[in-house]
Amino acid sequence: MPIWKKKGSLADCSNFRPIRLLSHSMKIFERIVDGRIRDIYRAVVRPVAMYGAECWPATKEVETRLSVMGTKMLRWAAGVTRMDRIRNDAIRQKFGVAPIADKMGEACLRWYGHVLRGKEDSVRKIDLKFEVKAAKAAKDEIKQVEDQLPNLVGTPQRAPHVQPKW
Repeated sequence: MPIWKKKGSLADCSNFRPIRLLSHSMKIFERIVDGRIRDIYRAVVRPVAMYGAECWPATKEVETRLSVMGTKMLRWAAGVTRMDRIRNDAIRQKFGVAPIADKMGEACLRWYGHVLRGKEDSVRKIDLKFEVKAAKAAKDEIKQVEDQLPNLVGTPQRAPHVQPKW
């Protein structure tokens, strides 16, 4: 049985209480769906896109492509098109997801710490000091991990194996 308020016309839908409650329940439903999409993005999409990214130094082109891929996935999940003119930051904020380039930097730092903690004769340390003997033109294109580290945010000031123990 509809419950009408004492004000407004009978033809106005906002006077009908179940319709007013529907907007509140839709907000709760959207929050639940956004949370599930965020969890799927973090558990499936990002790990697949970043597989092995900690071991190879990423160029700007690769970072841009991965960022575009992640944003397209989030836009598709949100039902937003480019014609809606909503900024990528707003969509990432809606789902609570960090940019994929930042996550690549974190993975690279995590891997670099893993390498530094290794013994001097381990394969990972030997690989870090590996020198490529190639033509100068080809050598200019090759990025070393140590060259890329200053560009990452939060580069540690001291080596991980020197840190005090708790």
